[in-house]
Amino acid sequence: VLDVWLLYMDNLSQRQNDPELALREYIAGKLRFSRERPDDSRVYANEVLSGAPLFAAEIAERVVPSLQADVAIFNRWAEQGLCRAVDGQHLMILLWASTQVYADGASQISLVLGKPALEPQDFADAESLIVDMVLRTVLVPAAR
Repeated sequence: VLDVWLLYMDNLSQRQNDPELALREYIAGKLRFSRERPDDSRVYANEVLSGAPLFAAEIAERVVPSLQADVAIFNRWAEQGLCRAVDGQHLMILLWASTQVYADGASQISLVLGKPALEPQDFADAESLIVDMVLRTVLVPAAR
């Protein structure tokens, strides 16, 4: 589960020179993971919610360095004037939460939306909204 999750988290490092594309692809990838592998997402979430008794060491060895690398990318973008200075750790946590909920909380979201199950369009709508919110908050507006 962790191997697959980390693959979906790799977009920022792949697009270090293009914050907008990196963030768009990261959010799309995380939502794709929630849509295509909801059971994996739930297993990971349950492990973490129970205090990570089985994977704490692996999370510390693999997820934390990945998070630190992403934070360094945000800091570099801010230094280059490509994005606002943000708390990269909390931004990533926000992105994880806002995308993973579509797997971990799919039943609740379906109930709220009044449908038996989430549909591809629900993920597309979520992606559009999350991307818009993040880009408006993080990116520096282009000079006019």
